[in-house]
Amino acid sequence: VGIHCRSSWACFHLNLLRVLTPGIRGAAAHLFNVADATRWQYNRGPGDKFAGQNPPDGAVIHYWLKEAPGSDLTIEILDDGGKLVTTLSSKRRPSIGYSDNPSGESNSINAGLLTKNAGINQVVWNLHHTGAELIENGKLDFGGPVFGPRAIPGVYTVRLKVAGHEQSSTLRLHPDPRVTLSAADYK
Repeated sequence: VGIHCRSSWACFHLNLLRVLTPGIRGAAAHLFNVADATRWQYNRGPGDKFAGQNPPDGAVIHYWLKEAPGSDLTIEILDDGGKLVTTLSSKRRPSIGYSDNPSGESNSINAGLLTKNAGINQVVWNLHHTGAELIENGKLDFGGPVFGPRAIPGVYTVRLKVAGHEQSSTLRLHPDPRVTLSAADYK
């Protein structure tokens, strides 16, 4: 929507409001159908104050909470064989001193932190497996142990768990259409 060429708004995920039925609003928790995602292969340039914000890099997952739960909630990502790829959680992980930049470390290890707000919540899975187990005060000169390898294209299960409630949805991860790799090459 543009107003006299002065500003504009983009309404993403309007379909969530269309499917938000009284049954969903009455439920303690609900996992919306997860839209397909693409495993784009690109590099980010340096920050630019005149650049716009791109869509999230990963799989966008939406869930409904009737009210803020008293306990933590998780979203598990499982591959087509049922093997756990990663777990997103509402529980904040403390910094353990692997970096000389505590703020950057906290942001890195808490990427994909689930919100527990009443209403529609959104999280982005960065399409990576769980990273290495971090060692307290173990300094790293190079590399990022927080994220594991990137997920390969295929079908995944997204499972929301909160206060005894469990619900699953399917996610299809497509390859970057500009990249020509076989399924064996991805593995």
